[in-house]
Amino acid sequence: MNQTPRKHNTYKRNCDIARKQIALTISEQTIESILLILFSY
Repeated sequence: MNQTPRKHNTYKRNCDIARKQIALTISEQTIESILLILFSY
């Protein structure tokens, strides 16, 4: 019984970390694409 909330917390923490990493990669890709569009013109 005591292991379930701990496991859920670690799972939620891992999801938050993954979500932050995905957001960082998406923001980096958008910045790169914007720079490419700006430099192409």
